[in-house]
Amino acid sequence: MKGNVLGGARIDLPATATPGRPAHAELMLALGVAVAVQLGCAHVFTDFLFELGGSIRWTSILASVLPVLVAVLALSFLMRAALAGALVCALTIVLTMANRWKLALTDEPLNWNDLTAVENLSVVVRYIDWRVGLMLLGVALLIALPVYVLGRRFPARNTAVLPRLAALALLLPVLLHPYWDSLVPARYAMKPVLAKFDVWYVPWDWKDDVRRNGLLMHLVHTSRRIVPRVPTAAERDRFQALLTDAPLTDAPQMTRPGKVIVVLCESCWHDERNFQGVFRPLRDQGFAHLRGISPVYGGSTVNASFELLTGLPSENVLWGVIYQEYADLFSSHARAWPRAMRELGYRSIAMHNFQRTFWRRHVIKGKFGFDEYVGLEDLQYDGDEYFPPDSILFDAAYDKLREAGEQPVFMFLTTVHTHGPYQDEDDMGMRDYERRLHATVGTIAEFSRKVRSRFPDALIVVAADHKPALTRYFLANGVFERSDFRRIGDRDEDFVFDDRISPARMGDVPVYVLHADEARLTELARKADARPFYCLSQLIDASYTGTALPAFRHGESICQDNAMPLHQRRASYPEWLYRLSLFDAERT
Repeated sequence: MKGNVLGGARIDLPATATPGRPAHAELMLALGVAVAVQLGCAHVFTDFLFELGGSIRWTSILASVLPVLVAVLALSFLMRAALAGALVCALTIVLTMANRWKLALTDEPLNWNDLTAVENLSVVVRYIDWRVGLMLLGVALLIALPVYVLGRRFPARNTAVLPRLAALALLLPVLLHPYWDSLVPARYAMKPVLAKFDVWYVPWDWKDDVRRNGLLMHLVHTSRRIVPRVPTAAERDRFQALLTDAPLTDAPQMTRPGKVIVVLCESCWHDERNFQGVFRPLRDQGFAHLRGISPVYGGSTVNASFELLTGLPSENVLWGVIYQEYADLFSSHARAWPRAMRELGYRSIAMHNFQRTFWRRHVIKGKFGFDEYVGLEDLQYDGDEYFPPDSILFDAAYDKLREAGEQPVFMFLTTVHTHGPYQDEDDMGMRDYERRLHATVGTIAEFSRKVRSRFPDALIVVAADHKPALTRYFLANGVFERSDFRRIGDRDEDFVFDDRISPARMGDVPVYVLHADEARLTELARKADARPFYCLSQLIDASYTGTALPAFRHGESICQDNAMPLHQRRASYPEWLYRLSLFDAERT
């Protein structure tokens, strides 16, 4: 102990751990509690696979706690170990609950870019009830305070820096193994050994990656983008053949509409028993109704956009919310439908009545070949609704069409007014959703009337981006069955879909198409019914626009095969097609 001299008297001060140099016992306590909290969260909230085939997954369990061990060790250089442990415990709880909410509302787990993409925070906070936030804070404090208080009771024995650095040096290679493919020891020694013990990244199924590796390790995994491999010379030749082959069979005789308008309608959904009457204004105008298969549920609209605009599946070679994950990696000359239409002489325009930066659309739209992207900031909206009425979008779109006159226009519109969450009026959110849906469908019907009056040959496609996040309502009203879920509860946020649910069942959405040539329209509806979105745009292109985009050409036989299962369709789009269409396009 050290003492101070005050008025000639020596006063001995109580021993406390020196900041930045925690005692061994204090550090061990902090590490132990952080690991216990992480494993407890994994057991209760993320369905972590503690055993498989009757055997305990010891290596996987140890690997799953590496993030908290590394975090506590690293933070202990900056603060007391007890405080570092408390901070990591609190963060683990918050991340676990955030993952639970996102999984329930979108059927997708939390990933690294959810934490780093600040463009999306304004929407995220609308799903967080302030009472839930206080509850989370309370739970975190219940764990954090005992760790901190107990930590202060340990004697002041300094922990050397070198042992902690040595521990970090041992743990980091295992924690960061997905990043080190280019290092020979990692590729040929570490990764095979870890894979033998079932410790490996599952990039094609992020929900399974969370269950196998734990949420925190999954966040580490998804902080790295996996891009398609470099194509071989033979694969480049195959891609070049798609660019230079003769046009599609009916393209030379095809009469292309002067205005091609695709509307991706936020959560605009119905089936035969629910909300069907809301869509009567479209049917009364002669819209043909068919069904499509969206790649997403309840959110992540841009993955539906991706499939429509590129003709490529969003869940095959790329993973996550694609605009968010790959915006900076895509080529500025990516081969997508808008660019192909522009090469035919069309002016390509994208419009969305929400923030330009949301899901990084402002980066993607130019790369995909749009001449112009109009966001909410450009629409001079001065109302107070967080999700603005779609009328401002369609009024501006009609003005753009009028300004273009006889110039061909390809227009891609994304609505927002029917975006969740929906106010629960003791009806599981049904009435709030239906009111907004009525307003949006009525606006679309009015827009289509004006467009057809001025441009009679216009092609208008209206597709729901996904089902609304009304999971409780859907279960209660026969859209889903109890067997479709691994877990249900009293709120939409409590539901977790079973992995065995059919993607076609989850992604089933309405699609409406309008064109003056009824025979042509009927044939398209027949061919495109019950097709995934990447096939929907391919079949529309084959019938109306004939761009022969490489992805469309590749998918021609795939999309026309009535018997091909959905998983086989996805797998039929090779890695080289993605790489040369989206990443290396300037060099093709």
